[in-house]
Amino acid sequence: MICVLQVGGSKVRTSSVSVEADKAAPKQKIRIKLRSYWVPLIEDSCKQILDATRTTNAKTMGPVPLPTKKRIYCVLKSPHMHKDARFHF
Repeated sequence: MICVLQVGGSKVRTSSVSVEADKAAPKQKIRIKLRSYWVPLIEDSCKQILDATRTTNAKTMGPVPLPTKKRIYCVLKSPHMHKDARFHF
């Protein structure tokens, strides 16, 4: 899962000086990749990160689930004959 946080420039102010300073301030992005074999742990930690960013009024995008990697091993069915017959694990 990826959680993208955008920090800076998220608050809207009424005075013209702070709006100009807000536009001049560079926007920063933080990308957080979370990896785990246990899905509830990832979801809980993602909720904690999003709750922390909402208290600072940062703009958030995500979580975005990433595709899982699959490894496929090709094994000959019988090593001495039937070379075209194979198992995929």
